Amino acid sequence: MDFCLSHGLVALPVTTRTAILFVTSLANRGLAYRTIKVYLAGVMHHHVERGYADDVTMHALLQWALQGIRRGNGEVHRPRLPITIDLLRRLKECLHQRADMCSNDKLMVLASFTLAFYGFLRVSEFTAQSSMEFDVNATLLARDIVLTNAIIIKIKSTKTDPYARGHTIRIAPTSPVS
Repeated sequence: MDFCLSHGLVALPVTTRTAILFVTSLANRGLAYRTIKVYLAGVMHHHVERGYADDVTMHALLQWALQGIRRGNGEVHRPRLPITIDLLRRLKECLHQRADMCSNDKLMVLASFTLAFYGFLRVSEFTAQSSMEFDVNATLLARDIVLTNAIIIKIKSTKTDPYARGHTIRIAPTSPVS
């Protein structure tokens, strides 16, 4: 809506021309191809909700524009390496060597790493979305963890939980290996 207003375009119904201008403006702002596709899906959802049946996303010109954006910007593939026990030990060593952190902060970070490792958590399940925003309804807090004979973690939302119903993870104690 804001895009159309700022460019003197009619928002609805969405035309192929408007959609192409919209996605290219997003690409020029540096957004990733996948993010642009999500924005376009939102626009089309709004379009269909208002009773317009035409699906302009299937138009060849828009598809070509999207292909060009994908080729030009590329798809961002951040390698996600699994955290192994060896890597967890190396992280602990690195934390120990940090002179700029107090010991309480080091322990908190190590506890977070260890909890995430043994709870098989995704980073989004125990950290804030960014350093600039904090959502108490999404971020794991101390009150979401209960210590009994096991560690019980209340995860508020996950990648596979679109309605943010949450779920509970139980980390049971193990006996030492001799």
